Amino acid sequence: MCDQKCTHADPGEVERIENERAEQWRLRRDAEADRDTKAAVVAELTAQMAEAERLHNRHVKSLEALNQQTEKQRDHWIAECRTLRAQLAERDVLLRETDELMYIMTGHDSHARLVHRYGEKWWDAIDKLRGKANGVLSASAEPSAPVEQDERADFERTFKKRYPNAVHTFELERGPKGQYLVQPAKTEWDGWQARAALARNP
Repeated sequence: MCDQKCTHADPGEVERIENERAEQWRLRRDAEADRDTKAAVVAELTAQMAEAERLHNRHVKSLEALNQQTEKQRDHWIAECRTLRAQLAERDVLLRETDELMYIMTGHDSHARLVHRYGEKWWDAIDKLRGKANGVLSASAEPSAPVEQDERADFERTFKKRYPNAVHTFELERGPKGQYLVQPAKTEWDGWQARAALARNP
């Protein structure tokens, strides 16, 4: 019976059915291609978002580290300012005491006034004042000559190793005040001294 139906099928109907099947196949193919394209776009966007988040997190961490470093440096300078203020206040007191002592010593009847102000052992007050002055001056004194000589010797040894082909007699020539006359040595010596000063006073 099927053969009879197929034999007597309407050619137009058969063509219509085949066209519908072809259209459905084409639509399915296009839908799959569109799905794959969208999936690729989604994957690309996901990767971009992940990379953007990674960069953002790294940037945030960098900012946090920079902020911590800035706060640490700020705290250091605040502490340094407080120390300097305390030193200035101590010097102000010392200057006032010295001024008072000098006023008494250079005035009329200085001995009696010294006894009246500081007692019978007034020289103890002078010794104490001198001790305070020496302490303040020692705290801000420049490095001693041996320290500078050692630093200079280390610097020149390092300089010669760094520039083995240089004419060291010329490069390390110094003026009457000990300054280097050639600019490269002068510049590096300034940096060396700054580093040494920081190492002595962290």
